[in-house]
Amino acid sequence: RRISTMPSVICSTDTGKRSTSQPSRSSPALASTEPKIPLLTAVATSPNPTAIRFSPDGRIFVAEKSGLIKVFDSLADPTPSTYADLRTQVYDYWDRGLLGMALSPTFPADPSVYVLYTRDAMLGGAAPRWNDACPTPPGPNTDGCVASARLSRLNAPGNETVLITDWCQQFPSHSVGQIQFGPAGALYASAADGA
Repeated sequence: RRISTMPSVICSTDTGKRSTSQPSRSSPALASTEPKIPLLTAVATSPNPTAIRFSPDGRIFVAEKSGLIKVFDSLADPTPSTYADLRTQVYDYWDRGLLGMALSPTFPADPSVYVLYTRDAMLGGAAPRWNDACPTPPGPNTDGCVASARLSRLNAPGNETVLITDWCQQFPSHSVGQIQFGPAGALYASAADGA
């Protein structure tokens, strides 16, 4: 996925009809008026960002499909620091990877960050097993590279406490999904038909 910072321009003609177009990046008008937001540039160049969460204290957390979680101090911060590195645990293959992230409802008083990801191991096994690939055999669409999924709580500086590790996934698509806190404070996790 790519995040575009290019705004739409609404054009008006003499007939009163309106049309929407996207100017090219080389447009002189766009070059002088496009906002320069370091965070958007950093996220747009980040490999496969899957979740962005804004903390009440101004920090921005960005999860990457590979299992890396970066934190920016503010919107003006062009250089993030690493909050957590779960790449050894995360199975980044096809639709699989770190897909869900949520901040505690009382963040930053409770500095917990919750994550949902496909784990590069069978249930009860050690990670990494497949190393972000699926060789043949077993083959991704034949017998599948069996993996699991994990819901965890991270606390600064990214220490992981496993909450659930029960999903079994055989094929590479439609695995885990998003997580979100409901109004009563319960944490909801989604999974697709491949989990």
